Amino acid sequence: MLAGKLLHHRSLRADNEEALRLPERAIALEPSYAHAHAWKACVLGQSFVHDWCANAEATARTVIDELALALSLDENDSDVHRVLAAVNLSIHRDHDKALHHQERALALNPNDDLIVVQQGEVPIDIIRDEPVELRCQSEQYPDATFLVYWPQGQDRRRPTA
Repeated sequence: MLAGKLLHHRSLRADNEEALRLPERAIALEPSYAHAHAWKACVLGQSFVHDWCANAEATARTVIDELALALSLDENDSDVHRVLAAVNLSIHRDHDKALHHQERALALNPNDDLIVVQQGEVPIDIIRDEPVELRCQSEQYPDATFLVYWPQGQDRRRPTA
């Protein structure tokens, strides 16, 4: 799984294709491994966001199905909730559910860098077509500050899982 995560974070098409094989292999070995289902959805979500998939509708359906299965297998896996937050923004456009899953992910694992970074993306997606300067600070890490500037007139970046 770790090698797949590293490949995924390179954000290159060829690496995305290779990254997908690793959670699929983990699922073949242990079908009830929720974390692998969440990461399969995350990798597929990246291919969806970057238009690397042959069939966007089928890929979106697979992402949703994998996450539903992952959540049913382990409702306490922070990555399941992290990816659900991203999907609820990018596919469903359901901000309330996105915030719910983001808050749950952060509560389960407040030290996960992906979850902390995504904490800033969720509110940004809600604010559209305006320049945004946002500073997020964690109570646990008051010295950590994130600054995000959204230039007016540019397309918003769809969050990747």
